[in-house]
Order: sequence, then C-alpha cells, then structure tokens
Amino acid sequence: MLNDQRVFFSDNGVLTDYTRHLNDFRAANFAMTYVAGEDYLYIGSDYPFNNQYFDISAVNATGSIASVSLWSGEGEGWKPALDVIDFTSTSGASLNVSGHITWKRDRDEAWVRQDKSIEVTGLETAPVIYGLYWVRIGFTVDITATINHIGNKFSNDDQLYSLYPDMNNQSMRDQWEQGVASGTKTTWDEQSYVAAQAIITDLKSGNIIVSDSQLMDFEIFTLPSIHKTAEIIYRGMGKAYAEDRISARDSYKEAIDFKNMRVDKSGDGNLSRAEKSSSLTFQSR
Repeated sequence: MLNDQRVFFSDNGVLTDYTRHLNDFRAANFAMTYVAGEDYLYIGSDYPFNNQYFDISAVNATGSIASVSLWSGEGEGWKPALDVIDFTSTSGASLNVSGHITWKRDRDEAWVRQDKSIEVTGLETAPVIYGLYWVRIGFTVDITATINHIGNKFSNDDQLYSLYPDMNNQSMRDQWEQGVASGTKTTWDEQSYVAAQAIITDLKSGNIIVSDSQLMDFEIFTLPSIHKTAEIIYRGMGKAYAEDRISARDSYKEAIDFKNMRVDKSGDGNLSRAEKSSSLTFQSR
C-alpha cells in the first residue's frame, strides 16, 4: 500500500501530494477544507479498486454526499462510478465517522491505467507517475474534515470487544503504553491497522494477490482481522498473555479462508460471477 497508492488534493487547481500523510496511518494527517465545484481528492493505484477506508478525526457535520468518478482515458475523461456507498456518512453528512467508501465501475465505461499522471484531467501539474488507475472523489457542498489515513482497515474496537471483552479495559491499554500517562491510549486502532497489513502480507506471500487493490470485499476480513488484532495486542503484553496470543493466532488461522478471497484476478475493477465463487490455492512459504 505505501508504495502502490498515491493521493493528491486539488485546492482549486493547486495540487498537494498527501501520499506520505495518508498512506501511513502513523504519519501526519490532512486537515481538508473542501470547496464544492473547485476541489477534488485524487487516489491512484496500480490495480483497479472499489473501496477505501477513511480514518477521520475532526469530523464533518455538514450535510453532504460523496461522489466518485473513474478516469476513462484521454478523450473520455472522468466517468461516474455506480452504486456508491458511503460508510463515513451519518445523518446525511459524509466524513462524519471513520469508515469505507465503496463503489462499482460502470461496465459500459472503460477504466484506463493511464501511462502518465500528467495526462489525467486535474493532475496536469502532478509529478510524472506511471501506470496508475485514478479515482476522483468530491462532495456536494463545502466541508471541512481531518483525514488521518486512507487505505485498509478491516475491523474496529466494537467488533474486537464483541469477541475479546477483556480488551475493553483502560488498564490494559495503559499497560500497553508503558511509561506514558494513564488514559493516553484510548483505542486499539493502531493494532487494527497492523493487523490489516499482516493479512495483506499473508495474501501476497501466498500468491493470492499482487496488490491490496484486488480485494473487492473488505467485510470477509472482519473476523480474521479481529483475531489478528487480538494476537498483536497479546503479543505486546508479554509472556503473561502467551496462551491468549496462541489462542488468538489459532483463531485467525481458522477464520481466514484463503480459498475464497473474492479477488479481482482479471483486473477490471469488478468481481465477475466466477471470481465470486472461485476457489484459490494458498501456497505457504
């Protein structure tokens, strides 16, 4: 993800590269002031993709709707994506909570892997970046929000606590953050992000995917992510939690189904019927 995805924000045509800020969940965030009809968020990836997770800290409270467009190539321009579902929207306000924005490619429209980024409308002044598929995200009204990360996250704390209620405990979070003031750590978000990276690494090691953009159905990773997150937390808690760590590790292995990953093998940005039902072979190393 860190090398495969690029992120730019256009402020009335002035581009700023936020790749380092938003690809790495540990890096600085992006305080976005968005003006409708002038500004856009551009995301490029080496494979077509149909979802992104937005981690939001300072939320938007203004009623707004997200729009998603896909780059169809020179002469064709930007084409609206279909079936946009915004999990960051509550009470009609997009980017009001952290969550996924998902979409589908219009099968009647092309989605082009553009040779050079400067050939993409809106990215003419960007550095030359070769061979990416580009998405453009906009909103219907002016909004402000702080985005911490755009990428992959498969589970949240509420889901973690449903299977590991002992982790809904401030003293455990304080124990993790040894030497830091009590109450400083309030979530297990960082461990959930590490879990997502670990799952993607397993899939790449097993030759199931080349890029995380090929993962078309993030929800099938919720249960594996819960167990992997717990395993990471228990590992960080030391020898006293060794049995818990092993139990969480075994639960992860049982939960993740490497034979049915709903992977976009054809690279067209949609799951065909065959790809939805295909059985993949996991090759361990």
